[in-house]
Amino acid sequence: MSEKLEYPINPSKIERSEAMTPTDIRIKSGNTEAVISPDMGGLVSVFSIDGENILYEDSEVYNDPNQRKTKSGIPVLFPYAGPRKGGIQHGGAREVPVWTWEDSTEDSVTLSLDSDHIKDIKLPSMVKGEKVGEFDGTITVKKIIDGEEKTETQDIVGKLEELYGLGYRFDFEMKITVSEGSLRYDFKIKNLSGKDMPFAPGLHPYFKVDHTKRSEIKTNLENFDLASSLNDNTQVAERPNDGRVFVTLPDETKIEIDSSPEFKKFVGYAETDESDYICIEPFVARPSSPEKDEIMIKYEETKELFVEFRVSKENK
Repeated sequence: MSEKLEYPINPSKIERSEAMTPTDIRIKSGNTEAVISPDMGGLVSVFSIDGENILYEDSEVYNDPNQRKTKSGIPVLFPYAGPRKGGIQHGGAREVPVWTWEDSTEDSVTLSLDSDHIKDIKLPSMVKGEKVGEFDGTITVKKIIDGEEKTETQDIVGKLEELYGLGYRFDFEMKITVSEGSLRYDFKIKNLSGKDMPFAPGLHPYFKVDHTKRSEIKTNLENFDLASSLNDNTQVAERPNDGRVFVTLPDETKIEIDSSPEFKKFVGYAETDESDYICIEPFVARPSSPEKDEIMIKYEETKELFVEFRVSKENK
């Protein structure tokens, strides 16, 4: 069973070992700061430069114990990004509080996810650090269908247990580090299944953008038309030859995305034309069918990947 933790921001080892319920971890380097929520699937809710958060924030998720999806921050999509056949959208690990806080320094934090922990996650749901009820293993998903908002319940724990708790065993480690103008993810996964294991992760950053100025976004991704109507549809671009992606937002914020070569697809997304964000998402595989491009990790093999977001101002 995964340890239940309750800790202040950047606690001592003693405070961490005596804790009971997860809240947030804050890391900082110079003018750059990030806030990570282990109980929200390792979500980075804040990535700020000189005190300005470049990520879109949406607090609605905290109002419902089982409404754990959030269109804000940077959700981690694991073990795969997209609607894998027989699975759930984006793997499900972002919706369940099963991450363990392994270590932290002033500028980094390391979280882990053990497949054996998925089977026992009846942890308290949180409202900004306050208990609001028990997480029952399901989430309520809101969808817009034919212009109307509808809801449905998904058995997140059951699907995770079926696909990645019983069918596969693994250790997954994620280290998040900040430096001046940079946020970096280092992923390490070891397959303990006794058979090959599929793996096609991604990140889903929501960058803050005034929707009326979305047409001013610039990028080096080919065939990317972010000025057109996205409206809950996605645009998919191939990884550039040099592996570096550039996006310039209307306020002259320049975002460079560097990643290991396994991240071959970049996805553009916004839920509606009025959404005040744009998602530029590094994926290992095509989101419509991740099983076609997924990485196969052999038994006892360890795979390491990284993604780094570097931010600067064009006029500085």
